[in-house]
Amino acid sequence: RAFAPTLDIALRLHPDTSRVFVIGGTSRFDRQIQAIARSDLQPFASRVNITWLNTLSMEQLLGQVATLPRHSVIYYLTVFADGAGEAFIPHEALTRIAAVANAPIYVAVDQYIGRGAVGGYVYSVESLGQQAAALGVRILRGEPPASIPVTRASVHRNLFDWRQLDRWHIDEDRLPPDSQVDYRPVSIWYSYKWYILAGAAAFMFQSALVVGLLVSRAQRRRVEVLREQSEELRLRAEDE
Repeated sequence: RAFAPTLDIALRLHPDTSRVFVIGGTSRFDRQIQAIARSDLQPFASRVNITWLNTLSMEQLLGQVATLPRHSVIYYLTVFADGAGEAFIPHEALTRIAAVANAPIYVAVDQYIGRGAVGGYVYSVESLGQQAAALGVRILRGEPPASIPVTRASVHRNLFDWRQLDRWHIDEDRLPPDSQVDYRPVSIWYSYKWYILAGAAAFMFQSALVVGLLVSRAQRRRVEVLREQSEELRLRAEDE
């Protein structure tokens, strides 16, 4: 796991940040993740004030993140258990925190995107799963496992939630160049392109029919006028 790149992105997107609140839990796994994060984030201690919120109950934590000082960002790690010993699913804990937080939340795991976090340089469980599945398919198709070379998996990417970028007024042009932005609102054209094209074609066809009928009517009327004029001339000629 790499935690420093996400905080570096957060500070570049929010250059006036003065305080970073890191949220974690009290389970064994929570503490292991925090140990890695503390080491990774140590170089930032000279730039911002880093506060660790990892011993509070969920209710205390919710109250804390709802009243953070200005120029703050939140770094969410994992909460499998809070300070009161209550168990949580980290995704659901993040959803509850994001619902009341008054500062943008950054994360380092792609599974948290869509739960209220802005995003970050995330460990991509999805990408890792896809690569593992691809190896499994090769074996199921009869390829001997021993013949498959060991490869380094590419498991990190810059991933962001468009809704949170919009909520916190973050300019998308300031994201890292290779960033992926999910949850972008889908346009009507994208969703109903073929219906729109079919409707437009039907409208144009009907319009062409109407125009054709009007032209035909005008032509018939012109012919009728010419016929009447011709008949009038014939009668006059007979009289003469």
